[in-house]
Amino acid sequence: MSKSVGGFFIMRKVIHINQHHIKHNYKNKDKKPVITIKTYKENKYANWVSINDRFGEEVAKVIYSPEKPLSCGARVWIETSADIECSLEIPPTACPTKKSKSSLTAYKTKK
Repeated sequence: MSKSVGGFFIMRKVIHINQHHIKHNYKNKDKKPVITIKTYKENKYANWVSINDRFGEEVAKVIYSPEKPLSCGARVWIETSADIECSLEIPPTACPTKKSKSSLTAYKTKK
């Protein structure tokens, strides 16, 4: 959905990496797009994504580089020069489905 920020409506976007396409491309020397940008309205497919702030400045990019993977073997990664925060905790918004708190607790304890 979208939310209003300073009078502007901002649509939520989810960037999804399709590991099946990465494996398919590797096996078959194909070039299926491995990145999906999802909104409530549509899906867009790509092999690279530039993430821009509201002024149009690039703050991060998602890169798929099958010919030149990173030394660790990664073929898809995110690059940024922006400050980042990280945590080992899983935020409730990162759960795969929208569940109530009680079912979320049950989901966490199953693993």
